[in-house]
Amino acid sequence: MLFVCELVQWLGYCGGEDKRHFAGRMASPRRRALASLLFAALGTAAAQFTRCRPDKIIQPDGSFSFGNCREATVFGRQIGDEGIARLVKAIPPSLKLLDIWSSGIGPLGAVALGKLLETNTGLEKLYMNENEIGPVGAKALAAGLAKNRGLNTLWLSSCGVGDEGATALAGALSKTQAQTLEVLDLWNNSIGPTGAPAPRTRAPSPGPINCGP
Repeated sequence: MLFVCELVQWLGYCGGEDKRHFAGRMASPRRRALASLLFAALGTAAAQFTRCRPDKIIQPDGSFSFGNCREATVFGRQIGDEGIARLVKAIPPSLKLLDIWSSGIGPLGAVALGKLLETNTGLEKLYMNENEIGPVGAKALAAGLAKNRGLNTLWLSSCGVGDEGATALAGALSKTQAQTLEVLDLWNNSIGPTGAPAPRTRAPSPGPINCGP
């Protein structure tokens, strides 16, 4: 970012000089051309990494459209299991982050997400906190995670995973295909002495594994 600021200063403006001075410095056609390229590049980069909000993703008819989104959230929208099934079908290969925190997703929705993880290689971060998927849903995610080759972050705090679900996720972590996962959040899932050690001992990398209370 410092390099960008220095370059824009050379072109004539970086946050402090008045517009008349900027206009004078930009009299050179070469500088105008370079400035246009620079601001276009910065605008493209900003657009690429802007997280698309629910109003853009959720269509009036209840369908989902991601367009050119690289990050997307439907945080707090109670789309439920039927909604997540439709959402999963609309996910493009270019989507890198999906935030479905507190979206009313249960075990059936987790099954749809597990099937997505089996074949999707583009998604890197999945935030699923506060969805009551239970042990059954955790097992479905584990089955998909065992075959996944792209996900590096999975948040599952307050999802009712329990010992059974934690053990299933631990089994997925031991699979070769799942070794891209670096962060697994299992906080507040009623995981006891039976389930808590499993993810920590079977994790393929030293990344954070949070089993919580």
